[in-house]
Amino acid sequence: MPYVHAVPGRLRLKTRALSAETRATRAACHALRAILGVEDVAHKPRAASLIVLFDPSLVSADALIALVRDHGLVPDDTTAPVPAPRASVSGGPGGGALSSAATGALATQALGVLGGAIGKAVFGAVLKTGVERGVSSLVTAAIR
Repeated sequence: MPYVHAVPGRLRLKTRALSAETRATRAACHALRAILGVEDVAHKPRAASLIVLFDPSLVSADALIALVRDHGLVPDDTTAPVPAPRASVSGGPGGGALSSAATGALATQALGVLGGAIGKAVFGAVLKTGVERGVSSLVTAAIR
């Protein structure tokens, strides 16, 4: 079963057929590099994968997969995954979606509170350790 990961501008295919440097893999890489919009092609036999960087305004991930399919390196039913729909954040009793600015502000505020709490905990632990070592040194010096 092939693994396909596609985001705008990057395609990664992983299948057993890509685990060796063969004529088919070399031919597919050369054919991909010849396509207008393809910026880089990296075949990694040890990872059994092929990574293609491309300009999504010039070529689609499905077109690139079709070319690799034509070289017999992925099964016929392989397609680029469809992105999951984004969930909207509902706010309050009105149920309206929050704007991205409001969501960002909430995230920033939450991180600020969390960061402050973590910072206080780390500072307290460092201070406690320093005081304990200082007292221990004083007691050791007094005993001698």
